[in-house]
Amino acid sequence: MVVYLAIGDNTDGNHMPQIPPAPTGSRQPKKRRGQATVELALAAMFLVLLLVGVADVARIYSEHLSVVHAAGVAARWNTLDPNSKDCSHYPDSRAVVEADLTGILPPANILSVATTSLGTDPSTIKVTVIYRHDFLFGIIQGVPNNFTGAATMPGTVASGPGTCSATPVPPPTATATSIVIPTSTLPPTSTNTPAPATPTNTQSVPTLTSTSTTIPPTPTSTVVAPTATNTLLVPSPTPTNTLTPTSTPTSTSTSTVTPTSTPTVCPYTLTVDGYKKAGQNSAIIRITVRDALNNPVNNASVTVVINAAQTLVGTTNGSGFVCFSSGSTTYSGNNVDYTVAVAGPPCPVPPRSFTTQKDTPLTCP
Repeated sequence: MVVYLAIGDNTDGNHMPQIPPAPTGSRQPKKRRGQATVELALAAMFLVLLLVGVADVARIYSEHLSVVHAAGVAARWNTLDPNSKDCSHYPDSRAVVEADLTGILPPANILSVATTSLGTDPSTIKVTVIYRHDFLFGIIQGVPNNFTGAATMPGTVASGPGTCSATPVPPPTATATSIVIPTSTLPPTSTNTPAPATPTNTQSVPTLTSTSTTIPPTPTSTVVAPTATNTLLVPSPTPTNTLTPTSTPTSTSTSTVTPTSTPTVCPYTLTVDGYKKAGQNSAIIRITVRDALNNPVNNASVTVVINAAQTLVGTTNGSGFVCFSSGSTTYSGNNVDYTVAVAGPPCPVPPRSFTTQKDTPLTCP
């Protein structure tokens, strides 16, 4: 700031400094408003990133709770006896985990499911699930996104084949039911056809008195007319409901098929396990196909394409199971990508993408 001092003689003879007024039209308030706008824009960027991070942390925590619960369900399933396992229709622990995480975590993000027996006093079963978390909007890069959830359950792993003792309920089938439609418009009622009047003329013998004169028969000694208590029915003038010969119900087997509800078997559910040992090795892929009623699908045509190069085709057995091996064709790396498809009818499944794991070795029986 520049200060101007004017030194001179005043009219009163005193020597006093004179200061001119400050210049007008300063632009300093406008500069301050522009600076505040820039600061708000910079702060809003960091605030949005912070909110996205908080939301993703909440998703990670929610997924982890769900995975731990699914691991506990799988551990409880492993403690069941073989017969109960067969009735549950789950082939292994992975199928139990995938079913419990339906709608929460896609099966492709479940990297491995391992079952371990711990200790003997008491014996416990531990199920460990390794899964992958997908970050929001792909903003976070270069951060490990594989997490582990585990749960234990007291008990031992029951091995051996089992047989479900529950009697399966056969699905409803369409049956042709014969409906008898009577052509008579009158309901079949009893015909009130009066029987012909059979007068019971019970002639009473005239009683003789002990007088000497013979008394002729009194009027009361004549034929007794039937009283009201007799069974003689006098036809009434009302028309009688006599059925004509056409009123007999004729059994016309029109065989009208009533539409019955057919069981819905679509869509099919696939349980897929893939394994490839690290290095130049072959791949093993095991697939189980079940319908919407959780029943195994027999003779389903399954196609597997490995690394978009090798195509394998097979059909499921009575348990809905089929196993593929790449055989002499080997692949490098830790895992391989493959697709699984089921041909129709009635429930075709389009190709779905999977990736083999290298944690639990698999073999084709």
